[in-house]
Formats: sequence, structure tokens, C-alpha cells
Amino acid sequence: IVVESVGKKGNNKIPRDGFILAVRTKRYEKILSKLRPGQKGRIEIRLEPTKWNDVSYAMGGNHVLVKDGKLSDKMRKAMLSDDDHKPGKRNTNNKLISHEPRSALGFGHDKIFLMVVDGRQNGYSTGMTMYEVAQVLIELGAKQVMNLDGGASSTFFADGKVYNRPSGGDLRKVLNAVLITTENHTGE
Repeated sequence: IVVESVGKKGNNKIPRDGFILAVRTKRYEKILSKLRPGQKGRIEIRLEPTKWNDVSYAMGGNHVLVKDGKLSDKMRKAMLSDDDHKPGKRNTNNKLISHEPRSALGFGHDKIFLMVVDGRQNGYSTGMTMYEVAQVLIELGAKQVMNLDGGASSTFFADGKVYNRPSGGDLRKVLNAVLITTENHTGE
């Protein structure tokens, strides 16, 4: 590969027949400081432990909310850690129990659960805590639940239409999404 540019800001357009390598700058600052435009090199990606090299598809999230049909240990500890939380309010000190827009993905025995919660909109929706999201999905039969990116990124889009009110007012460009499609058996 040939390095075209190196920078610290996001929202860059992905070049045709190219790619953008995004890394956490603090963690990789020494490596980034050695890169120069025009420099040639090679990118090698290795996953550790090596069992991850056999994964075909993966989705990132930030907290496991439900494990084996029960609240995860992290969720139980978070709920016990904050005595002064007020229902319906944001808590910038503890995002786990703050009322926010949320997106979650869950699995039951024979179902997939996708949940999007609006929030940060006075008079419409304050959002939910991760604990509340977990409780609702447990009641619906979810056995495993992961919290996905939330906030203004929480958008439910289907059949060419947005079905919720994202908190940022406009649709946000997001890095990843959960896509559910059907296989076309007619050959079209």
C-alpha cells in the first residue's frame, strides 16, 4: 500500500479503490508519527487469541446486558452502585444507568431481538437505562443481549423509512449497522 495522508480527524471520505485505517491515536501514536505521505508498506492483521481468525462475521458492542437469560454481572453491579440516580434523568457519571437513546441486539431460543429506544427529547422520550433495556428484552424471551452504539446513532430504518426519532434531529453517519435481509429465491 501507499500512504496518501495521515491525520487525527475523523469523517474522511473513503477513497475509490482504497481504504481508511482508523486507530486509537493515543495507543498507536508512535507508529502514526512514523508514517509519511508517499511511504510504501504492508498491513498485516492478526487476531489474538488465534481462534478469532476463524470468525466470518462479527458485530461490536460495548456492554453485555443479558447472559444466559439473566442480567449480566456488570449490569447487576451498576444498578447497586448508584443510590442517588433519578428515574428519567441523564447521569453523566454512570452511562450504564443513565436514561439515553439506546440500541440493543438480543437472541432467544428461536428469535432475534432488535431494540431501538428514542431519548434526549423532552416531552417525547427521555430514553432508557441499559438495565431497563435488559429487563424488557428478558421479559420478551431474550437469552443473550448486547448494547450497541446509542445516542444520536440509535436509528431504526426499514423499507426506505426511519421508524423512530433519532435524538440528533438528523440521520447520523454510522460506522456499523445490523442488517437483516431475505434471500431472493427467484434468481433475480
